[in-house]
Amino acid sequence: MLGEAASTARSASDAEDFNHVNTGHLTPNRKTVEYTPGPWRIMEDTLSSTWVIVRESSARGSFPIARIPEALVRDESRANAHLITQAPEMHRAAVKLMCAWGTEDAKDAMAELARILSKAVRS
Repeated sequence: MLGEAASTARSASDAEDFNHVNTGHLTPNRKTVEYTPGPWRIMEDTLSSTWVIVRESSARGSFPIARIPEALVRDESRANAHLITQAPEMHRAAVKLMCAWGTEDAKDAMAELARILSKAVRS
C-alpha cells in the first residue's frame, strides 16, 4: 500500500516535469541539464587500466567525457562503459516514446527503445 502511494506520488511528480503540447513534443517545465551530445564511444586506456568514454566532434576532435576505472572483473568495466555510451540514444528514444504514448506511433517508438537498450547491454 505504501509502495503504491509512493509510486503514485512519483508518477504525479514526473508528469508535472513535462507538458504534452499539441506538436507532439514534450517540453520540460524545469530548466534542462545540458549534456555532451552523442554519439559517444569507448576507448581503452591501457596505461591507466580504464575505459574512456569519448565524444567525436568535427570542431574539437575526439575528447574524453568520462573514465570508467577497472573493476574486479574486467568485462564488468567494459560493459559499464558500453551502457554509458548509449545514454544519449536511450534518452532520445525514451522521450520519443513518451511523446508517442497513446498514439499509433507508440509501438514503433517502444521497439526502437528496446533495440537501443539491447544494444547497450551487448558488448
